[in-house]
Amino acid sequence: PVLLLLTVLGVVLLRQSGSTPPRSPSLSAADRLVRLRSELQQRVSAISRYTGYAMAISFKSASGEFTVSGGVHADGGPVTEKDTFLFGSGTKPVTAVAVLQAIDRGLLSEDTPAWRSVDAGIATLGGNETLVGLFGPIAKDVTIGQLLRMQAGLADFDVPGFDAELLRRGRANTPLDFLRGAAALSPAFDCAPGTCTAYSSTNYVVLGFALLGLQNAPSVWTELDQSVGAATELERRQGHALHFLDRGPLRAKLTVRGHEDASNGDEAAFPASTDLGFNLFEVSAKFLQGLLDPAEDTEVWSQDSTVLGWTCGNGVGTTKAMANFFWKLLVEQSLLSPPLLESMQRTALLDTGWSAGAIAYGAGLMRYQVSYQKRLRDGMLAPESNPFLTPLSPQPATEHGGSNVSAQPPARRAAKPPTTGEAHLPRALHSDEWGMFIGHGGVTYGFFLE
Repeated sequence: PVLLLLTVLGVVLLRQSGSTPPRSPSLSAADRLVRLRSELQQRVSAISRYTGYAMAISFKSASGEFTVSGGVHADGGPVTEKDTFLFGSGTKPVTAVAVLQAIDRGLLSEDTPAWRSVDAGIATLGGNETLVGLFGPIAKDVTIGQLLRMQAGLADFDVPGFDAELLRRGRANTPLDFLRGAAALSPAFDCAPGTCTAYSSTNYVVLGFALLGLQNAPSVWTELDQSVGAATELERRQGHALHFLDRGPLRAKLTVRGHEDASNGDEAAFPASTDLGFNLFEVSAKFLQGLLDPAEDTEVWSQDSTVLGWTCGNGVGTTKAMANFFWKLLVEQSLLSPPLLESMQRTALLDTGWSAGAIAYGAGLMRYQVSYQKRLRDGMLAPESNPFLTPLSPQPATEHGGSNVSAQPPARRAAKPPTTGEAHLPRALHSDEWGMFIGHGGVTYGFFLE
């Protein structure tokens, strides 16, 4: 995502079927819940004191639910279950559900050429740009399903040159800025549509325009709310729904300050990780870096929400609201029809670019293993990929506002469609492996098996 949060950690734990740690036969379900809450609170309090993170963990199961928290929020008071966090790319599953619900209503299909609805969505902004005009003739082959599954091949706008310019300005004019930034890269495609699986937030900005181009969609991009079909009116009134901010200061809904992570760190440099899936040495070093060099420390709370990338990263809410969303999606299975939910969870291993070989991606859902040791065991994260040892040279963004489509489109190769089952995945991504989660996450958030 454009912003990685240094002092904000919102983690949602979601109980699902699958491997579970050994249970004491002498404890009832209620007692186990009390014990789990107590032990999690101790860990969260210790980690918050050690790192300076503001944290919240929401757990939900058939036996009950709770939230534990640590750190301080914007006014200096202790974080509680009512505090809100910026979920960044955790927004993508909600956007994916909105698209899949449109498919359920017959307004789209995974095979629909994306340009049809995307161009209509772009037109609502009053411009005459098109998907093909921005990205070149090859963009006509991009489908809605490829966008959902990170298989459209579109380059990711999230490169240092674009990010730096966006943060310098402090705001984006419209979501078109993100498409223009991606289209200005050379090449504008990492591969031909449908021939690779490459994580790119550009896909989910394009999906926002696809939603905006549907019948009965809002006529103004700032009024698009991806969560319309994911939260009840009661949940909204009670403050248990996620918010999707399009413009205006983040502090209007965000209650923890947060800081941008300006470093290029990787946990491979410090392989000892905590049982919550992130590295205390790494996050402490980043926190200290922000204290020692305030110029590199950007307070997220005070930023404008337009920098988040719209439908790829504008979700703000409590960890309880996010837990409720995933509970309804994956446990109650009340948000999508069974065939579409099955399709959403059908994954392919990322094979190009960021986290290739380490994450399997479905339609807005990822499979990820939090254990560095297990990823290393299965060859999913090689030590030589550590950016501390091998400096990265990302392609810089060129001037925004114009198209710089490569004159030579990427060569076509055989498509790698997503598959059902787990046989095609590394062992660490199987459901019975402790530490594997299905959801959408990273250092700042995750959705774990119990």
